[in-house]
Amino acid sequence: MHSISECWRLFEEHLPVGVELPSGAGEPQLDAAQNELGHPLSPDLREFFRIHDGTGGVYFFPFEIGNGEHVVLSLEDGIKHLKRQRARYSDGPQEPYCGPDWKPPFEVKSICWHESWLPFTDNGCGDGMFVDFAPQPAGSLEQVVDWWHEGAVTTLIADNVVEWFNELVRKLDDGTYQLAVSV
Repeated sequence: MHSISECWRLFEEHLPVGVELPSGAGEPQLDAAQNELGHPLSPDLREFFRIHDGTGGVYFFPFEIGNGEHVVLSLEDGIKHLKRQRARYSDGPQEPYCGPDWKPPFEVKSICWHESWLPFTDNGCGDGMFVDFAPQPAGSLEQVVDWWHEGAVTTLIADNVVEWFNELVRKLDDGTYQLAVSV
């Protein structure tokens, strides 16, 4: 398995000519995100954002779940999404899709939204992945989970960001995914 820095290097090999990723987050941004989240960021997650603070306008597609296009959010945007979700679900799950037939993966809490889920990717339509800082006992701290605005948690994607990033790079290498730049 590749390290975070090696995954970024491999990811960058797939960038369109002349396109650069955002610079990395500094320690103040990493600490502020950690404080807002209320949980420490692992060394791997800190390194991920320290190298590049998201992917800016670069997105990967087609994401298998819903065939969407996803950008990796900056820490600032992830925290903004988190605050919106916290406000939306401050009185508990209100959405009809969180009814009795809804079944999340057993590694993830059985609620529509948890205040310790850090939005990590976004497709511009209310769907994305989050890093889970409040997994079920069967789950893993900082597991990556898909979240759909019409179906809440849908799929456990990876046990951690390193595993997720390695799989993303593998799918770029084998042509399953491509990178493009939003205009």
